[in-house]
Amino acid sequence: TVKKKVEIKEVKDYWYDNYHWFQSSDGFLVILGLVLGSFATMLTHRLVHEKDPIFRRSHCPSCSHPLGILDLIPLVSYLYLKGSCRYCHARIPYFYWAIELLMPLTYVIIFIHYELTWLALKLLIFMTAMIILFFTDLLARILPNPITIPLILLGLIFSIFEQTFMSCLWGTIAGFGIYFLIGVVAEFIFKRPSMGGGDMKLGAAVGAFWGLKICGLTIYLSFILGGILSVFLILFKLKRRQDYIPFGPSIILAYIIIWIYEIPIWTYFFPPSFPPHAL
Repeated sequence: TVKKKVEIKEVKDYWYDNYHWFQSSDGFLVILGLVLGSFATMLTHRLVHEKDPIFRRSHCPSCSHPLGILDLIPLVSYLYLKGSCRYCHARIPYFYWAIELLMPLTYVIIFIHYELTWLALKLLIFMTAMIILFFTDLLARILPNPITIPLILLGLIFSIFEQTFMSCLWGTIAGFGIYFLIGVVAEFIFKRPSMGGGDMKLGAAVGAFWGLKICGLTIYLSFILGGILSVFLILFKLKRRQDYIPFGPSIILAYIIIWIYEIPIWTYFFPPSFPPHAL
């Protein structure tokens, strides 16, 4: 017990020494993540199922009964109601609690590592969009234009202030163009659409936010992940070979892996001086 108390104290001291600035704002970040996570959950459901994604009052997706304040407390309401609607007792979709949990967790990770910086703001915006897009594509095979197109424009605007516009512009072109070309070739070979327009715009958004190098690495890794996922689903008979498998989650997971681990795969294929500074 004494040893355990010493270990806990060492952990607390480590956090204070390395993240002391975070102590006064951690609660705020968690609350902000939960609130925005609740909004993202609502937005995800409505982008998938409804025409009016914002202005309609929150309601049960099964019985359409309006929800009260006690039904809308992020995570707490889900746990208190045991994952069921208070009014019709239908099961609440799993992605509700998944998004509400992922958002604050993501925000805390971002601000721990990047503090209150310009990069943290970019990551907060980008990762919020990625979480929503991951579930809209997984659930309904759509990557909505109201998210992808503003994301591209916002990334290019950010790049102007960061003086990385040319790299991000080339990244946008590459992100859209490579997925477009692969989609054309795949459609010619398999005689059916293989790459959606949403995937192309998502690739363009990655390029617009993070430039040509990160976009190229994301494209490369996304096909590896997509191939692994497809083989897994077919082998376990969760999907048939002719079924459409959403590719957006592979793109998003590829970027997240790069963000977390900063894999230097690019340097294995190109010299450090490539691309030229102008790109």
